[in-house]
Amino acid sequence: MKSLLLGTLAIAATLGGHYAAGIVSAPRSTVQAPDEKVEIVKLEPISAPVIRDGKVIGYVIARMSVAVSAPDVKAHRDLLVAYASEAVFRGIYEEKSFDFAAMRAVDISQLGQRIVEFANKRFGKPVVREAVVESINFVSQAELQARRAN
Repeated sequence: MKSLLLGTLAIAATLGGHYAAGIVSAPRSTVQAPDEKVEIVKLEPISAPVIRDGKVIGYVIARMSVAVSAPDVKAHRDLLVAYASEAVFRGIYEEKSFDFAAMRAVDISQLGQRIVEFANKRFGKPVVREAVVESINFVSQAELQARRAN
């Protein structure tokens, strides 16, 4: 009886291990297909005013890139750059958490997601996969006026 139970346990362990190995090594849906290439399209630096209480308090200057499938880049590069640039401007301009007087951090990943949503909505289909913030800076109105005086 013990031998039969031990044999059944060994078979169950072998089958369970084989099943678990199949699950771990199974391709995931989030992995992109090997034939689908993604290109990074670098955008020109974009500046957007930060307006508080009806006054321009400064400008956010951002350098961004977007990840787009290679066929879409080849077919619609100029349109992609225009829509992505507009989405970056809109994403920055509409971002209420840019409060540089209080020195609060901005959730860059959330900003990137909003830019992707804006660009894809404008394009009419999901073309932009990801927005990457290369750099983002703030120049206050007072700093600009001081530079102009020099």
